[in-house]
Amino acid sequence: RGGVQSDVTVTRIAEDKFWVVTGSGFIGNDLAWLQMKTEPEEHVSFRDITLDYACLALWGPKARDVLSKATSDVVTNEAFPYLTPKFIAINGVPVWAQGVSYVGEMGWELYVPNHRALMVWDILFEAGKAFGMEVGGYKVLDSLRLEKGYRYYTTDVTPLETPYEAGLGFCVHLDKGDFIGKDSLIEKKRNGFSTKLCTLILDSEAFT
Repeated sequence: RGGVQSDVTVTRIAEDKFWVVTGSGFIGNDLAWLQMKTEPEEHVSFRDITLDYACLALWGPKARDVLSKATSDVVTNEAFPYLTPKFIAINGVPVWAQGVSYVGEMGWELYVPNHRALMVWDILFEAGKAFGMEVGGYKVLDSLRLEKGYRYYTTDVTPLETPYEAGLGFCVHLDKGDFIGKDSLIEKKRNGFSTKLCTLILDSEAFT
């Protein structure tokens, strides 16, 4: 029907190997969906590595400065631009760093082997002191992503809305080949849609 099935980040880390990240509350659903959509002759295998890694999010306008103090690897914009992933070392620990952010500022999701995560946290925290870095909880994350207009699956977007209605039409590439829901999306784009999720900006004076 052209709805949004899930919200995942897929990173190609080798010719035949992909790193798929989803929200911690959707692991079972998304893994099962991938398995159900895989044909036996396709020879695709899945491995859930959730418990092997901790994810530390380093986001904000000074994120690159903080990371550069925590690693000897070069993390300049030229060497490590946004939306690219690679392994970096933090005190000898291999960290899979993905240049993605959910708060409207630049930054990384850092995937650290579980047994070394606390040490890496301490190093990042110490490096961040010089830049006024603070620890933010989930409600901070929610406020920042709302301010940026980033959608949250199951709250802003569900299988009932198409990407066009969710304001995510720029993510749809109808020329990339066949995919589930393509015909519905073509029809929706041709005939138009009556609803669209939008971000409202309210002047603070409205509340005085």
